[in-house]
Amino acid sequence: MPKKHYLYGRRAFLSKSLTGMASLGLAGLMPRKSPLDKSTEGKIIRRHLGKTGIEVPVISMGVYTRDPVLIKAAFEAGIRYFSTAHYYGRGLCEKALGDAITDLSARSDVIIGTKIRSGKDLDGNWPKDIKERFLQQFSLSLERLRTDYLDILYLYNTRSADEIAKPELLETLAELKRQNKVRFVGFTTHTNHAEILDKASEMDFFDAAVVAFNYTMAENRSLIRSFERAASKGLGLVAMKTQCGSAWGVDGYRKPPEQLKNHTAMLKWVLNHDFITTAIPAIEAFEHLSEDFSVAFSLEYDDGEKKFLDGENVRHKMAFCQQCRACVSTCPEGADIPALMRIHMYAYQYRNMDLVHLANTEMKESTGISACRNCGECQAVCSHSVPIAKNIFALKKLNWDRFA
Repeated sequence: MPKKHYLYGRRAFLSKSLTGMASLGLAGLMPRKSPLDKSTEGKIIRRHLGKTGIEVPVISMGVYTRDPVLIKAAFEAGIRYFSTAHYYGRGLCEKALGDAITDLSARSDVIIGTKIRSGKDLDGNWPKDIKERFLQQFSLSLERLRTDYLDILYLYNTRSADEIAKPELLETLAELKRQNKVRFVGFTTHTNHAEILDKASEMDFFDAAVVAFNYTMAENRSLIRSFERAASKGLGLVAMKTQCGSAWGVDGYRKPPEQLKNHTAMLKWVLNHDFITTAIPAIEAFEHLSEDFSVAFSLEYDDGEKKFLDGENVRHKMAFCQQCRACVSTCPEGADIPALMRIHMYAYQYRNMDLVHLANTEMKESTGISACRNCGECQAVCSHSVPIAKNIFALKKLNWDRFA
């Protein structure tokens, strides 16, 4: 694109977005070098991502959106690390991110991370052409992101230690680093954190990990110790699922009555653990951007946030599935209850059917919702107050044919 066209487009974007951003409180969040506001110079809290040497604000962006304008607004607000996945939005999220960063001419100013599956199938088997499949997806991700390299390439949703230790995968990742197509490598996981993180620390191969961490896990000392051990070995930790699914007690994404859920309090709680470098809440609206990035300037709790965190049974009321898998043995039909609870979160809290589809592809049909079809009353029991029976009933009402 000719430079004069770029400048016109950028000015048009800034002019158009400034009024809306100011109405949301974003104008006061602009970082140094932003043409919108100079008042916050030097105030954004930044941390180093483990041994990588990368320094990023404590609030980053989980890119589930397909809207490049929102991504541009995030950059203007001060976000510098954008985390997405090959599969999000069936590829459209990577495309939106690539378009936004290209339009801003900001590739050298941002950290881009994306995630690709290891290749292990639902039965625990590995394909013979692991490397070829992986590289094919990697090339497509680069094309969508409109870049010739990634800052961080993650193995997506690893579930056991052997997934991060597969020789063919390690050789492929090492080769991409040698070719300067990838600067750093990592993995993501929702479950078996201690097993996987301990293995990664032992290997000393990976640079970063995206882990599920939120206020409902405050009493899980073994989980927190596994994070502390990994961070002490130089593994950079990025927190996801910080908002406990976002909606709580109501239909609709992030619309709790009377501030029933305090999002800034939950973000601050996560980030007040210094083994976490940055958080990647899913920012899908300008309101989310304004609310979430406000935390980047101070991690001290205000009175309302303290009141929320100290509230009676607040963690119990959130009913967030911690993916501990203790419930699996209580289901007589052998359903993968944790995976179904994650799908429920995507369907009824995130309101993101692309993520429902993605999570459904990661389940065997025999352990998915079909295992629940003939149950009159769900017998599965959660040790963390998740209303499994209620959630399963809601899942049965979805049109599952659309996710086949």
